[in-house]
Amino acid sequence: MTNVAASSADWVPLRVACRILGVNESTLRRWADSGRVRSFRTPGGHRRFRRADLDAMVRGQPSALDPLDRLEDVALSRIRRGLQREGQERDWYRSLSEEYRMRMRPLGRRLVQLVADVASGRSRRARAVEEAREIGQEYGRSLAQGSLLLADGVHAFTFFRRQLDEAAQRVAGDDARAAELLSHIAYFADAVLVGATESYERMRKQTRGGGL
Repeated sequence: MTNVAASSADWVPLRVACRILGVNESTLRRWADSGRVRSFRTPGGHRRFRRADLDAMVRGQPSALDPLDRLEDVALSRIRRGLQREGQERDWYRSLSEEYRMRMRPLGRRLVQLVADVASGRSRRARAVEEAREIGQEYGRSLAQGSLLLADGVHAFTFFRRQLDEAAQRVAGDDARAAELLSHIAYFADAVLVGATESYERMRKQTRGGGL
């Protein structure tokens, strides 16, 4: 076993390792759990990563940085930049309360993870599509509860979908999986939209007092 105490300078915490590799924490945790990158846990339960291993990954060890593992990071970065650049000038964005945005962020992040997991073979498509529909149902409920216009919700969703498409094209490039990745995104987006519409209509009927 490595004498960690004697070589602690060679090991870095999770946030530093993420910065070195340019990935988020969930991606790096997944790599560590699957054995793709070496790590250990301190007595307090915190992960530590060997800097030499991280540097080797950055230099381009084969299979070290699968493009699909970067999809979440690239997509979320594009969404943030897109909102800063143009989203805040749009009526649909201004109509969304901060509370609503906070509720939607983890749903969007999970949808991106589903796409990457299915495309890379880590998850089965049927179960992932079911979860995508559940994400859509939560999206529709939140939309109805927030008394937002359906058009504003659709604008928000299409903005998210467009950023995800562009992120997929960027990370896949000329990779043979590019077309397959875009196909997965379209399939999941359809499932989300169906789930959101069903849930929104159901909530609106209940709000009008008619019930089902």
